[in-house]
Amino acid sequence: KANLGTIAGVYLPCIQNIFGVIFFIRLVWIVGTAGAIVGFITVFLCCCVTFTTVISLSAIATNGIVPAGGSYFMISRSLGPEFGGAVGILFYLATTLAGSMYLVGAVEIFLVSSLLHLKPPD
Repeated sequence: KANLGTIAGVYLPCIQNIFGVIFFIRLVWIVGTAGAIVGFITVFLCCCVTFTTVISLSAIATNGIVPAGGSYFMISRSLGPEFGGAVGILFYLATTLAGSMYLVGAVEIFLVSSLLHLKPPD
C-alpha cells in the first residue's frame, strides 16, 4: 500500500492551501486599500481562525490512528456520519472554489505580466 508520508501527504498540501496564488495577489491590494496596520490585522485574524481549526482537528485526531481517507474519514468516524457528510460536502465545495480561484489568479497574473488589457479603447 502506497503511503504519502508526512512531507508529501501533510506538509505540502497544507502549504499549498495556505500560500495560494490569491494570497500573494490580494495581500498587496489589501495593504494598498486599507493600510499596513489593517492588512496586518486581517492576516492575523485569518491566522487565528486557521489555528483554531487546526487545534480542533488535532483534538479529533487524538482518538487514534487515521487510516486512508484522511480528515473526512476521521471526522465521520469520530463525530458520526451526519458531521462526516456535512464536512465532505464542505471539502468538495472548498476544493472546487479553490480551483476556480487559482485559475482566476493565474489569469490575473498573466494579464498583468503581459500588459494585455481587455478594455475597449476610448
